[in-house]
Amino acid sequence: MYKFYIFNEGNPPSGPYSATEIKEMELEKGTLVFELTINDGEPTPIEEIDIEYFSREELDEQDIYTAPDNINEQLLQQPNGEIPSIIGKWNWGAFVFPALWGLANGIYWPAIISAIASIAERLTRSNENLVIVHYSIFAILLIIRIILGVNGNKMAWKSERKHLSIEKFEREQKFWKIIGLASLATIAIVALGLWIYHTTK
Repeated sequence: MYKFYIFNEGNPPSGPYSATEIKEMELEKGTLVFELTINDGEPTPIEEIDIEYFSREELDEQDIYTAPDNINEQLLQQPNGEIPSIIGKWNWGAFVFPALWGLANGIYWPAIISAIASIAERLTRSNENLVIVHYSIFAILLIIRIILGVNGNKMAWKSERKHLSIEKFEREQKFWKIIGLASLATIAIVALGLWIYHTTK
């Protein structure tokens, strides 16, 4: 968090203020402000400081320490205040392909958990004493899929909002939605075909 001070000639500086607070003050041009890590702490006219940039940095710093379920709406906004319309909607790509979807959207923990779960599943598969552990792995993976399905769009936008426009972000998530639903439909058709084959054999 930045600590800005407003320089008052002949009087002690006022502050500290965050970059966001300085931005909201809408100080007049020529007003001198200083921050110890900017311009060597020298008083600088407000118009020569990219206060918008430092304000976004503060928001990003808060973003890092905010859990996905508790993200403040302000942290999801672009500088112009817009938020993707798909935030809060179900994400089929994240549900069906958690690892691949996560890697494509800069969210790596689903791939890591999937890899660990795959190894654990193989180690417990043939051990009768670990049968509960074996099936618990599938239950945990299902829960993770549901969490990603519910929160996937929010997580992805949190990760990608610095690099993508809202339009491109929504196109990418629509692509994953199509792939996810197409895969589920394919699995359902194959399963139905096998069931019909075995019941009429």
